Amino acid sequence: MNKIFIAIIVCITIALIGCEDFKLGDDFLDKPNSSDQTIDTVFTNKFYADQALNSCYSTLRDLLINGNRAGYRSLENLSDLLDGMTSEYHTGSMTASSSSIWHKLPSAEIRKIWTYLENVDNVPDMTIQEKELRKAEVKVILAYHYAELFRHYGGMPWIDHAYKPVEDIVMKRMTVEEHVQKVVQLCDQAAAVLPWTTTEGDYGRMTAAAAKALKFKILLHAASPLYNNNTPMLPESHEAVQNHIVWYGNYDSKRWQDALDAGLDFLQTNQDKGDSYKMVKPVGNDLDAYRNAFASGYLDRNNGEIIFPIQNQDIWGLGQRYFASTRFGALAPSLEFVNKFERIDGSLPDTSIVDHVQKPYFSSHKQGEKYAVLKTRYIRDPRLYETILVNGDKWQSREAEVYIGGREGFPGATSSFKSLTINGFANRKFVRDFKNEIVGKFFVNAYIRMPEIYLGIAECMAELNKMGTADKFGKTGFDYLNYTRLRVGLKPMVATDPGKTLPARIVLDTKEKQIEAILHERICEFAFEECRFHDINRRKLSAQMNFSRHYISTDKLADKNFKVNILKSVNVYAWCENWDNKYYLLPIEANEIQKGYGLVQNPGWE
Repeated sequence: MNKIFIAIIVCITIALIGCEDFKLGDDFLDKPNSSDQTIDTVFTNKFYADQALNSCYSTLRDLLINGNRAGYRSLENLSDLLDGMTSEYHTGSMTASSSSIWHKLPSAEIRKIWTYLENVDNVPDMTIQEKELRKAEVKVILAYHYAELFRHYGGMPWIDHAYKPVEDIVMKRMTVEEHVQKVVQLCDQAAAVLPWTTTEGDYGRMTAAAAKALKFKILLHAASPLYNNNTPMLPESHEAVQNHIVWYGNYDSKRWQDALDAGLDFLQTNQDKGDSYKMVKPVGNDLDAYRNAFASGYLDRNNGEIIFPIQNQDIWGLGQRYFASTRFGALAPSLEFVNKFERIDGSLPDTSIVDHVQKPYFSSHKQGEKYAVLKTRYIRDPRLYETILVNGDKWQSREAEVYIGGREGFPGATSSFKSLTINGFANRKFVRDFKNEIVGKFFVNAYIRMPEIYLGIAECMAELNKMGTADKFGKTGFDYLNYTRLRVGLKPMVATDPGKTLPARIVLDTKEKQIEAILHERICEFAFEECRFHDINRRKLSAQMNFSRHYISTDKLADKNFKVNILKSVNVYAWCENWDNKYYLLPIEANEIQKGYGLVQNPGWE
């Protein structure tokens, strides 16, 4: 599968160390000197063994700038958030033989990992403690790859060593239960050995916190309705369904409890370790303070909020692919996505297509008003302004001109941002102002951060009908849900509203409303962090995909005011409007099925 289960049988004494230009922290590993080292030399001393470890870390996938998904750049393009890509997936023509299957199975990656695990004990100038620590780090990396395989494919074959050429190959896919437990075991083994945090110089190394957070992440995913259900995703006659490869075969609330226990275990250990991980808090209670705290939480390394960082570049630069993707409109937010960000009074913007909203972002906004004035008139969730570039916001020390004829307006932008605002607004998360706010800063991807722990715990408590019940920390599910909201100055969600003074959507008096609110909060908090795509799949939210996208064009009026025109997208998303449940999981590439190793295709992709 992408040669993972074929390449590993060939001679393992091929080059282990590629030419990855990659470091972890300031004091971690030097760039490899060459690319011609073999096992005979790599594991004869600590220096070369650390180069092999470096190579294992480099297998962690960049969420932002990796180009290995046939141009999709971000999985959010395959969710209900964006409008701007047209591919085989969008048109409904993708098959198991398509070249555009975006999540390529990790072949050389797992080979590197098992080669390291099987040989590091031979290094003569490493202590036993050093070897055990390094093996634990690599086990977390292996767990990461299998967690990602599970999220995309369901149960997959387990490789437990580097295969020899003389061995027979039988690639039997694990059940969902077996696959999840393999990841959990790796995480538990690693967490028992690794430190809870790292030094600044070792930032990016795996920790016990990363292992425990990954365990919680996969248990939450596996407890979700795609797998934990009395009804399979497709008919029970399919072999993958019958063999429980793509679901458990039943619903069991204990799976939600297991996930909740893992989340609470993370919090308990973190508390025992002095609360090393915590959300970045705003310094002040204005728009800039909220925006900066939110941005620091996902962007700044060693900030305490990022639990599982992926750092395989040194610094941000304008030439990197994520900047280019944003600049050329590959991450084009839909109006429906922008309208997920509520008003500061807790209500949602009017989504009626016939309404033409004149002031959607700032009250009393006229062209030419300075941001210093506009920021006192913000009317939406502060995360909107840090996630989406909107008309009138601060932009490179001036006001963003996201209107027809404006410097950032589309078409005909006079700035250098090409199709940046093709939908009348643009992605801003991670790139901020394309200038001094980000360029030159240390690069880091936040694969897991504290809000995912909090919102995941809230989801488990909602599923178990425990939202209003205090846990051992004295916190309810509402407390965990509201952490992210309170950070940006939004009204907290509540169970009841005796005075009838709050917007109806703030009052979560049923389990269904609670889960809906949690998933909505995840959209606003984790946009462009590749959570929404997986949330749609694990929660079986096909109904939320079936709608037409819209965009806006903004006209500057003679009185310096603006008029916003709402238009229907011309893009056709057959996979949304004619949803097939097979889309909940990816197909295994057809050429791998045809090799006769016993692989079973996912339902609907034959």
